[in-house]
Amino acid sequence: MSDFEKNTTGEFTAETEAGGRPLFNASKVRLTEGYFPDQGPYWQGLGEQVISESPRLQYAWLSVYVPVNASTGDHILKVDERDYRASYAFGDQVDLTSYFSTTGKMTLTVVPSVDDPRLEGTIEFVGKTESGEKTVDVKKGVFKFSGLTTRLSGTPDNT
Repeated sequence: MSDFEKNTTGEFTAETEAGGRPLFNASKVRLTEGYFPDQGPYWQGLGEQVISESPRLQYAWLSVYVPVNASTGDHILKVDERDYRASYAFGDQVDLTSYFSTTGKMTLTVVPSVDDPRLEGTIEFVGKTESGEKTVDVKKGVFKFSGLTTRLSGTPDNT
């Protein structure tokens, strides 16, 4: 786990309503291990879609977050849920809008471990901006990540 910037393989696809595009299909995927001081260690699966149809290069990102001791099965997403969460972001380097899961469900079929960094499952959620003024609906999300990309700084060594 101490290796830095390895490659993650896999996929992340979904349908979005009120997002940047109706279909999300990641061109890059990452699986990272991170640490929040108030929450502890977690895994993040991230998909990045580059959208080059506008005058400025734009991106869409879709992420799932699970605790290091994640379990397979269904997990309900809600506003104050800290262990199982999701987010969606769309924009460019200057103007980015982020949405955080408020309701939904994540189903995990494979959960990551130090010896086997893989994360697989499905996701559906409604996300809202921090102000609550904008909403995105993510449906039919499917993700498969294999291989750790990086450990984020501040992550305790669990090996």
